[in-house]
Amino acid sequence: MEKNPRLRKNIRDIISDVNSEIHFSTVNVWELVIKKQVRGLKLPRNWKKDLRKIGFTHLPITLEHVYSLETLSLIHGDPFDRLLIAQARAEKLKLVTADPKIWKYKVAIVKA
Repeated sequence: MEKNPRLRKNIRDIISDVNSEIHFSTVNVWELVIKKQVRGLKLPRNWKKDLRKIGFTHLPITLEHVYSLETLSLIHGDPFDRLLIAQARAEKLKLVTADPKIWKYKVAIVKA
């Protein structure tokens, strides 16, 4: 949304490719809201409207996603990341992350 220059070229290329189907999870939004409140994360003024306009597919949290956490190894303790991993595995999606702990899971990854 803000064209952050820290975003790696491979990720910018995926996002700008019209053939890419990009998902965002309820988990992503949940974490943004918490970080905004607790840590003062700065978000664009119209970030909610922008999120709807950019054309990404919303991935809600299902019971199956939550249930699958039970079989997920305890490599990573962050509950948001664990749920994103569970969703990516359940939906057979690639997870974009720069977190080397997440790379240890059996989930398709795009390193950011």
